[in-house]
Amino acid sequence: GGTPVGVPLPAQTVHCKRAFASYSSLDRDEVTGRIQGMQKVLPGLDVFLDVAAMRSGEDWKLGLRHEINSRDVFYLFWSANAQRSKEVENEWRLALELRGLDYIDPVPLAPPDIIAPPPELKSKHFNDWVLAYRRNQAVKVDQ
Repeated sequence: GGTPVGVPLPAQTVHCKRAFASYSSLDRDEVTGRIQGMQKVLPGLDVFLDVAAMRSGEDWKLGLRHEINSRDVFYLFWSANAQRSKEVENEWRLALELRGLDYIDPVPLAPPDIIAPPPELKSKHFNDWVLAYRRNQAVKVDQ
């Protein structure tokens, strides 16, 4: 039995991935640009971006829990602005509590050695942060 040699195994592809984007509203333009780039690579990617609108609503904590629980991935767009944002901190802490470390996918908007990731996320993800930042920079021309 078994799979014959040379026969590729069926690839497990998730065509429609549902993501939650956590970011500082001060970074909205840059974040929107990054998400558009991601959607070119993953056309089925559905990103919940309207966190700012939710934050001003009455039942935002309940809504936030629901959105974080119902998504496949939590993109944490990390920057100096995000680092100072209490709302962003509340979101990633809730994601960590509800879904664990593997659910959080960092997207650094600044070099990780300058804007360090949160200590709770750093241990597992630090190399990912550096690689993600370098990947993001690869498409830009050095100043």
